[in-house]
Amino acid sequence: MLAYKLYKQGAEALQISENKESLFIGKPAEDIQIEETVSEQLSFESISAYDLLYALKGLLKKHPFEPQDDLIRIEKEEYSINDCILLISEKLQLLQRINLIDIITIHNTKSFVITVFLSILEMSRLTNIQLVQDKLFGDIYIQKA
Repeated sequence: MLAYKLYKQGAEALQISENKESLFIGKPAEDIQIEETVSEQLSFESISAYDLLYALKGLLKKHPFEPQDDLIRIEKEEYSINDCILLISEKLQLLQRINLIDIITIHNTKSFVITVFLSILEMSRLTNIQLVQDKLFGDIYIQKA
């Protein structure tokens, strides 16, 4: 008798659940496609320093910096913002646009990457350069303003 009562309560609970589910109409799964190419370039005129900071964080994750040999020798590396501004300006005189990764990988050290990043911020603040991205989540390019 007790088993029948439990079976009946379970059947009633399932009936209530089925009635609730019948109120909803399901939609079959669709294949989502992301458009790879963007017809116009993305402009960074209204970009904030935080957006560039997230881009730097992403670059550091994509291109890890590893020691060149088993022994790590600590040396003071001095890179000035002015030197990096000159480097970027010289590259821009030769080329119309430069990939940000190409500049960062000249010296594969964190201090150089940070100095280049700060010099890019300074140059964009002075409106000497323009940062351009051809597609969403694509490479960032530097070009003359």
